[in-house]
Order: sequence, then C-alpha cells, then structure tokens
Amino acid sequence: MSQTKIKSLLEDKRYKPHHYNTGEVVDWCSSSGSLSLDMFLDGGLSPGIFRVSGEPESGKTSFALNLAKIFQESIKDSFVFYVNAEGRLNRILLERSEISTDPNKWFCLDSNMLEPSLGMIKELIIDNPEKKKYLFILDSTDALCRVDDLGKDFKDGQKVAGSAVTFSFAGKSLSLPITRYGHAMIVLSQTRTKMNTSGYGATGGTTVSGGKALGFYSSTMCEIQALWTNLYIWENPSAAAIKDKGKRLGHYCVMKFTKTRNEKTGQEVAIPVKYSQKGGAIWKEVEMYMLCLQWGLIKKSGAWFAFADSLIEDAEKKKIEIQQKHQGERKVWAYLEDNPKIVNFLEDRFKQLIG
Repeated sequence: MSQTKIKSLLEDKRYKPHHYNTGEVVDWCSSSGSLSLDMFLDGGLSPGIFRVSGEPESGKTSFALNLAKIFQESIKDSFVFYVNAEGRLNRILLERSEISTDPNKWFCLDSNMLEPSLGMIKELIIDNPEKKKYLFILDSTDALCRVDDLGKDFKDGQKVAGSAVTFSFAGKSLSLPITRYGHAMIVLSQTRTKMNTSGYGATGGTTVSGGKALGFYSSTMCEIQALWTNLYIWENPSAAAIKDKGKRLGHYCVMKFTKTRNEKTGQEVAIPVKYSQKGGAIWKEVEMYMLCLQWGLIKKSGAWFAFADSLIEDAEKKKIEIQQKHQGERKVWAYLEDNPKIVNFLEDRFKQLIG
C-alpha cells in the first residue's frame, strides 16, 4: 500500500518537477589509464564530481584529457563537454592526448562565463533525449568570471566571494542529477598559497578557487603535489649535480586524496608520467615495474632485480618467456619496453585484482 501511495505522489504535479526518481539509476566505471589509480578508486572514474587541484603545469589538463579519452572509448553513448575557460586547450594537446573530436562524442565550449557554462551543463543533464552519458570538464574554476563582474571596469571591485556563492548553488543543483543520471564532472582548480598575516614563520598553507562548497559536493577530491627534484625521472639519475642528470624523461605524478568514496582519504598515489608520449602520458612500463615491486613479483637484492618464480611459471603457461634477473632498475624498464607481451601479461594480471 505504501509503495502505491509513494508512486502516486511521485507522479503528482505538485512533486514531479522536484525530484529525480524518474528512470533507472545509471552507473558505469571507466579506467583512469593507470592501474595504480584504478585499484585506489575501486575501478576508476564513475558518476559524480571529481575535483582536481594543483600548481600550474602540474598535469591537471593532461590528466583530465586522458580520463576523457578512455571514457569515450569504453562507455557507450559517451560525450565529453569541455569548458575551455583558460584558453589553454590547443591542437597540440588534443593531438597528443588522441582524444576523439568527433562532434558526436566531443564539444569544446570556449567560454569563461561562469553562470552560462554551468547553465548549459544543467540543461544537457535535464533535457537528454539521446540518453548520452556526459563527462563535463571545467578547465578551470580560476578562469571563470561572473557575468555581472565581466561588465565592470578594471578599477571596479568584484563581488567578494561571488564565484564561491555561484559554485555553492551549482553544487546544490547539479551534484544529485549528475550522479543519479550517470554523468561525471571533472573540476580543475589551481592551488594557491595563502598569505601569512602574522608577518613571520611559515605560509598560511594552500587553498583552491571555487570555495568550500564545491569541495563539499564533490565525491572525490585530490591535489597533485608540487614537482620537486626527486620526483623527476632523469636521463642520468645517479649524477650528483642536477646539471649532470641530463634530460627530464618524465616525472612521478603524486596525487594526494583529500576526499574519497572508499575510506582512503589522506592517502597518496604515485603515477609515472612520460613526456611527449602520444595516447596518454602514463608510463605503463614503469608503472608495471612499480606494481611488481609493491606486490612482491619483483625482488630487489643490491643492484639486481629478479622476477618471482611464480610469475615466470604463470607466464610460461601462456607461452611467454621472462628473463628473470636484471642489473639495475633502468634495465628492467628497458626490458619491459622491449617486450610488450610481458607488459600486457602483467597488466591483465593486475586487472584481475580490480575485478
């Protein structure tokens, strides 16, 4: 009896415009392209709001494009809606990411207007006759201006916390329908250093644009840590002086999660990134090496690295031969790069752990 009553109330004109209990709940999971991150996120990207912050050139845009590319390839009826507020998205970035710009799967909105951009996103979610699964990317909150502020002269002051107020309203109105109807939003923000008002000692910490409300309505939040010397992957890593280390081949992208869905808040994930690599920046061979070390499938003894006997036996069953011992970490990397069948074998093995 109660179910019948609830159903009639849901269809009642007094309540029908004010809830999202229409249609089935849409759910999906799309790989991030990093097995380490997929394991951490219980599979990868899923419906909801994912907020990513970091310093300039920390890799936020490349990370978002990598997620978008895989989303296009793996999720049926997927569509990426990119808000290019900073104007940094260009042909080189698009070509390097190898994302599809087919108009049936991609649209780039060149706008730095806050309310219209969010308004278009809300309209696409609510009025979606084609049943598209949208991935919205805001790049970035720092470059989005309120319509009222844009008309002002540079000497005129902007409304204090105006963007934060708008994002608070956007979070209230968008977070439920985005998740309920199977969409995702990646919100990119710059990390800023707070001023130290005491006049001495350490800085006041860091903050990100958009206000606290945007973080409250996000289902996942992470900050890409600042790049220090020890995070770069150098051509000659053993050299004592930086000038002798040679080229920067890549770096370890360290993501600290400040909000998660699976009680892993506060933890970090390190992802190896290779520069000037097409089709995604993640350095797959190095990540396989890191995972093998973590799971005991490679043992280190002095300068020598040896694949575990059990791994070699499992590979032999699939007619894959693995050379057991290698002298030096870089020799292991090079060996994996020269043997893509071994990399694919390792990748399949770790994917089984994700399920």
